[in-house]
Amino acid sequence: MLGTVQDVTERKLAEQELMVSKRTIDAILETVGEGVMAVEPDMKITYVNEKLAGSSFFFTLQKG
Repeated sequence: MLGTVQDVTERKLAEQELMVSKRTIDAILETVGEGVMAVEPDMKITYVNEKLAGSSFFFTLQKG
C-alpha cells in the first residue's frame, strides 16, 4: 500500500481568510447607499448589489 501525506494547513488558513474578506466586501457593497456593478472586460456582469438590482436603470439594462 502506498500513500502520501500533505500538510494543507496554510491552504485552509488562506481559504478562511479569503472567505472573511469576501464577506466583509459583500457587507460593504450591500450597505453602501449607491448602486454598484462589476463588469468583466467582455461586458459580462459579475456582481450587482441590491440597490442597483432594484433600480429601473438595471431593469432597462437587462432588457438590452
